[in-house]
Amino acid sequence: MKKIVDWVNFDADYPEVDECSDEYAEYESTLVAYLKEHKICINGFDHQHGERGAPLFDDGKKLTASMRHWGAIMYKAWKDDCGDVTEDMGYSQFAWWIPEGMPKKYPIENKTSG
Repeated sequence: MKKIVDWVNFDADYPEVDECSDEYAEYESTLVAYLKEHKICINGFDHQHGERGAPLFDDGKKLTASMRHWGAIMYKAWKDDCGDVTEDMGYSQFAWWIPEGMPKKYPIENKTSG
């Protein structure tokens, strides 16, 4: 199983996980489990423009995604906690809007907003 070891800038100089690779599903499932375990909740803008928005795995690869794809990943992690709100808005509507009352929580840092 893959392991997330850090969070880096989207543009940091690390090789990227290939979305078309046979092992991509393992990276994504590891990320979804990590998001849930650490209660990380950020949108696509934070993923692409935040100081530490891209997960770095133990093999030295970072996972970067379009805002919509990041929204799909966040939806997989949080769909059970969002109730009907995601069905009305759609997770791909600008990178998964964080539902009202659900605080934004950044990786690694102990920083929340909401």
